[in-house]
Amino acid sequence: MQIPTLALLPTLSLLLSPLVSNASQSSAPGSSIQQWVNQFASGSTQVLQVVNAAFKDVLGLSWITLISLGVLLYLTHLHRKLGKDFIVGGVVMAVLVQFVFPWIATI
Repeated sequence: MQIPTLALLPTLSLLLSPLVSNASQSSAPGSSIQQWVNQFASGSTQVLQVVNAAFKDVLGLSWITLISLGVLLYLTHLHRKLGKDFIVGGVVMAVLVQFVFPWIATI
């Protein structure tokens, strides 16, 4: 969970920079508020893109790990039932991550 937090730090500075730059400029209040809203929207879009990429990376690693552990447990007869459950869960997660979530994002 530390990777997404570290990745968000540069984008959070983008969100706060309009506050500092607008405080030093004297212009009409409406235009500075509109400018701040536009910069906040673009900065929050960047933050959401970073969070989305981190989410995809974590879920991709999760389903690969689940299937690998499931195959290992199932084939070594250590715990066949748990291995089978891991394989099924990993396949379901893979279908969700690779097909369903990208499809939902396009809606």
